[in-house]
Amino acid sequence: MADDLGLSKLTGGLSFDSIQSGLYGYALWIIYGVLALGVAVFGWMKWQDKKVYIYPVRIYKQRNNGQVKEFNTFGGYIKKGNISQFCVKMTKFKKKIVDKLPLSEYMDEDNRISYWQLNPDSPLIQVKRNFAVEQILVPNDNFVEPSKEEVEMAIKYALITLNEKEETKNLTEEEKRTIAERLVQEEIESKRNILIDETYPTYSPVPTDLKQQALTDINIYKQTLGVDVNKQFAYFVAGVIALAILGIVIFYIAMNKGDVPIVTK
Repeated sequence: MADDLGLSKLTGGLSFDSIQSGLYGYALWIIYGVLALGVAVFGWMKWQDKKVYIYPVRIYKQRNNGQVKEFNTFGGYIKKGNISQFCVKMTKFKKKIVDKLPLSEYMDEDNRISYWQLNPDSPLIQVKRNFAVEQILVPNDNFVEPSKEEVEMAIKYALITLNEKEETKNLTEEEKRTIAERLVQEEIESKRNILIDETYPTYSPVPTDLKQQALTDINIYKQTLGVDVNKQFAYFVAGVIALAILGIVIFYIAMNKGDVPIVTK
């Protein structure tokens, strides 16, 4: 008994229960801190995305059957080392770096950049939009067919005009009647159908910036051949921290016999 009291005085009243309680309290605060850090990191990444990916992008994906599917997303300029690159968001978590910077002069009025893609694995090809105008005849919805009396009245007016013209006034009445009927029929047909301009866009690839593409290729080769020591060390430290946090979480769950009060309560 005296030995136990002496050990208690030597350890300052420490016991397994007190150590367990202290670790439990620290584990609880660390888990809350990890959750808060995760939310903060997620919010910061979303805020950065909003700042970077500000350019509307339209991708025309060609299918094997010749049809084209339109995909709208956003892109933005990012910096990797000393090289500027243009990155396009393909999904919520997947991004695609374009092999060359887009030419701003081919953006539309909404600063939208258009690309053409032959298959999901092929690179994005910037295209410029042109408009082709074609004149076609379409039915006039407001046209009302004239009555027989109106047609006959129009023919009479046409005969009066033919009688006044030098080149037709010496024709026979039957010939004048035939010409007048043809003129009236042509006028009715022109009113039955109206001529409109149909406009449709066409897309053609733009010239490639060879200088920018060469710089991008050199940067990719550097990344392939070289090893970034600082980045490797950062990965190592992040791994150690992640393992420590995982150990604390496992300890917390074990102390509660498989229960997670943060979630269940």
